Amino acid sequence: PLTVVSFEEDLTGIALSLENKNLIPHVGLFGKQVEQVLQQTRYENPVRVQIPIQEFDKEAVPSAVTWVVYQGDFRAHAAHAPKPDIVFFDFYSPKVTPQLWTPEIFKLIFERAETPCTLYTYSAATKNRLAMFAAGFYVGFGRSTGAKIHTTVASNSIEQLESPFAAEFLEK
Repeated sequence: PLTVVSFEEDLTGIALSLENKNLIPHVGLFGKQVEQVLQQTRYENPVRVQIPIQEFDKEAVPSAVTWVVYQGDFRAHAAHAPKPDIVFFDFYSPKVTPQLWTPEIFKLIFERAETPCTLYTYSAATKNRLAMFAAGFYVGFGRSTGAKIHTTVASNSIEQLESPFAAEFLEK
């Protein structure tokens, strides 16, 4: 089964996507579930919604995806969230939310993660990569996203990295 867990400080971005669902096709497809998230999510309790998957071969993928949304402080909810296999670390930039790009935050993720667990982020900042190292992750180069030439991948298993950093980076 596939469970997607989202951490949202506020739900404004989700509400905006629903208001513009004609511009964002996948939001339009699952508008009912997005509305449910907006109506039911509260700071103290996450909301779980089922998103049916009809476009795919039912034998190849789960018949539904569970979307769990936590509203509020990431640190408060991360300890109670399902253990991750994959992390898309897509918080706002370190300039906007510096409290989410610290060794302590990456350590929280590292300690909660299943093995193997891989973390992907658009950030290529040395400071952020060092925070991941300090938390215990192996760190390497990620693939270009088009908008970003350099990205970062971290994992609790070095075998998960296509391009781990060489000793020269670690010396830097």
